[in-house]
Amino acid sequence: MRALGRRRRGTERELEKRLREHYRAFAPEGGPPEELLAAVDRAVATRRPRAGWQALLASQARLVLPRCVPVAALGIALVALLELAGASRAETLVAASAAGALQALAALSGVVSGRAHGMTELEAACPLNARSVACARLLLSGCVCAVTLALCAAASPPTLPAWVMAARLGAPYLIACAGGLAAARRAASADSLVAALVWAGVTCAASALVYSVTPAVYARASDGLWAGAAVAALLWCAREIALWLRAASLSFEPAAPLADAS
Repeated sequence: MRALGRRRRGTERELEKRLREHYRAFAPEGGPPEELLAAVDRAVATRRPRAGWQALLASQARLVLPRCVPVAALGIALVALLELAGASRAETLVAASAAGALQALAALSGVVSGRAHGMTELEAACPLNARSVACARLLLSGCVCAVTLALCAAASPPTLPAWVMAARLGAPYLIACAGGLAAARRAASADSLVAALVWAGVTCAASALVYSVTPAVYARASDGLWAGAAVAALLWCAREIALWLRAASLSFEPAAPLADAS
């Protein structure tokens, strides 16, 4: 391994030497022209100040909200219509669970799109890089989900506590987000968006179909289990978000191993 490390360092030094010689051969005599230096000085003097978080959130809101808000409105309307139609408690909770997973699907389509379209290297070179963009999009989609949860709880029957609605809607949302980010991070760049959406779609379908297979899952006795699942999903989602932001800061490339000491 030490010999391999020395050979790699020798190759890197040789490549650096050749590149220096190549660019030195095309360098203008006497240094860069005065016009070029003056143009650089003017560009630096008139450079716009770096955009803050407010500007970043405002720019990402134009991309995130058109995807997330219609899905949120659909979930809220479905819960309200079921309440007006006199649906059972279980049917209302099934609709909330499916709406939560569908909300995650809409959020993931925006968070993962940069990697799927091969834009991570370009985003990494920007002042507000891929990590900042992903953080802003996750924050905005989380806020939309929180508003959706509050309105669904307001539209649900008075006999249904708010924490029960939060667990039923939050657990599928968090599971879909966490699993979608994990699948997208492990998949190839071209397949990352598909992997995330497939996971979120399966979670949404499972939330709707599990009631027909096991109705007891949405019974009153299972409220505590759903609350525990929501807490576990929250921890998993927090871990996957941290891993995704770390990977985004590295342009989703593995960190280079340290060279062995000779």
